[in-house]
Amino acid sequence: DPRPTLEIIQERGHVRCGVRSESSAMCRAVASVIFGDPNRFETFTSFPGYQQLHERSVDLMIQGASTIEDEVRESTTGVGFTFSSPYLHNSVFYAGQEKYVQC
Repeated sequence: DPRPTLEIIQERGHVRCGVRSESSAMCRAVASVIFGDPNRFETFTSFPGYQQLHERSVDLMIQGASTIEDEVRESTTGVGFTFSSPYLHNSVFYAGQEKYVQC
């Protein structure tokens, strides 16, 4: 199907997420943005991953990390995939008065 993925998702009425863990928070967020309903998604936790993404069995894949090797060419499909920037950064900082920041 040569149509954009978003068009296919909207016609189907729900998002199909491939996830590497039980976390579905990102799938819920995507469904909320597309449909205004965070429950319009289904998850697949046991799947080959890139092959199903290439075949469009899943609409998006949520996993912990990606490498440049994954982004250039994936071995089971022979197709390159582009990944988003990390969506979670973990850090601690103090945003208070400067005199309390000094050690």
